Amino acid sequence: MPLRMFRDERGCEWRVWEVRPLRPERRSAERRRTTEAVARDRREGSDRRVLMETRVRLLHGLAHGWLTFDSDREKRRLAPIPAGWELLPDRMLSLLCREARPAERHREPRGAA
Repeated sequence: MPLRMFRDERGCEWRVWEVRPLRPERRSAERRRTTEAVARDRREGSDRRVLMETRVRLLHGLAHGWLTFDSDREKRRLAPIPAGWELLPDRMLSLLCREARPAERHREPRGAA
């Protein structure tokens, strides 16, 4: 996975990399709102799922991946991933970073070093 570092026009240093989810949640809110009844024989019996895994429901537009822009001050996401982003000059990466949406920064749990 390529990782780039660049400075924006204000002199802020950014790290940028792409994120591609392995198995995003396929269900959408619209699909789950259906009022159709599920056949009783499909609801009974053993669980049909084989894999025990955690799935994250991604916000609209992120299912195919995004660029993460991270600095000491903030984190941003841009989707879809622009083709050839890893070869763009710093000036163009800075423009893409400005277009990216702010993202929540996950904090380390207390006691983690």
